[in-house]
Amino acid sequence: MSVAATPCVASAIARRALPNGLRVVVRENPAAAVVAMTLCVGVGAGHETAATNGVTALLGRALLKGTRTRSAAELARAAEDAGGGLEAATDQEYSEVRACGLGRSWRDLLGLLHEVATWPSLAPGEVEREREALAAQVRGLEDQPFAVASRVLARALYGSHPYAFPTTGELDTVSRLTPDALARHHAAFYTPERMVLAVSYPAAIEAVTAEDLLRAAERHLGEPAVVIVGPE
Repeated sequence: MSVAATPCVASAIARRALPNGLRVVVRENPAAAVVAMTLCVGVGAGHETAATNGVTALLGRALLKGTRTRSAAELARAAEDAGGGLEAATDQEYSEVRACGLGRSWRDLLGLLHEVATWPSLAPGEVEREREALAAQVRGLEDQPFAVASRVLARALYGSHPYAFPTTGELDTVSRLTPDALARHHAAFYTPERMVLAVSYPAAIEAVTAEDLLRAAERHLGEPAVVIVGPE
């Protein structure tokens, strides 16, 4: 005797534009037991110059290495306590800071996402460690034929346009990036009008609704301006 599977039908998408320009998109997902959220920022390698190539990727890594109130270890522990983790990623046109974890921990994860994106410490020691790690990644790509071919193709297609820049940056540009450069990049691009927060949340978790998530997002991210900080 077979039992027919019950189809999972996702709820409608709820959207809200906050007064400061940040947009929020939420959707209930009955097929998953976890909450996942991403803060997309309209900045990537395509917004860099030949002298700053790699600054967006390095900033994304540095955001996860400490805020004005928590160290890198404390951030990681808080994410683990929420049953998940924090990640960052960079592309040509956008960057992301992502958080996921247990559905019941959505408030904590939203707070972490806000803190990481708006209150980075950009401590010189952490920036230096992340720069070395990024440089090692760039060197490693030189041993990967597909990565090398992709870079050659991008340069041939786009010439001097920023689309030709690798998202990881080049060794010579990455080596010159400073905490001050990261702080200036953060101040210029990590602004509310360039941000979109997308949240997928599980069904029947503490009876949370799309409106609850929209209101919480507005409390965390709806200030007149995102707090911008630089290295101490």
